[in-house]
Amino acid sequence: MTATIFLGGYILGRVCGLVIGFFSALLWSSLNPWGSGLAYPPILAAQIISFAVAGFSGGVIRLIVNPSKLGFKSLVILALSGFILTAFYDIVTNLGSIFFSGFELKMMRNILIAGIPLSFFHITINTLVFFTVLPSLIKTLNKSGFLKKYFGQNKIS
Repeated sequence: MTATIFLGGYILGRVCGLVIGFFSALLWSSLNPWGSGLAYPPILAAQIISFAVAGFSGGVIRLIVNPSKLGFKSLVILALSGFILTAFYDIVTNLGSIFFSGFELKMMRNILIAGIPLSFFHITINTLVFFTVLPSLIKTLNKSGFLKKYFGQNKIS
């Protein structure tokens, strides 16, 4: 989800990316069949903030990473973006759960430590997606003239 929201910001810009992230998190978390975020307001807020930041960041990276010149440096920038945004998401949502859980700090520390392997996996997978999948999508959208056809704009430059 982070990569998709980031790509939305990359294509449409910072403000649209922020809006995409905000509403994606709001809808996804609120309507999640495994538990609605509406029942856990601090976690819902953390998810909304994290995904809004991801969308906004896509718009910022658009200013740095030229889709017609996706070299190794660009791939590293995208991978670092995925790493940072996913780590940010994991940290912020874990902090949101601390405020909501009512557990003592010692118990929360143990829960957070137990979650390190999952966070490591989450961060690793998203970093790889940002390094491999996103560049392919960006190249394809740029070469296909997607922006010009659907948004009346020239290719991203």
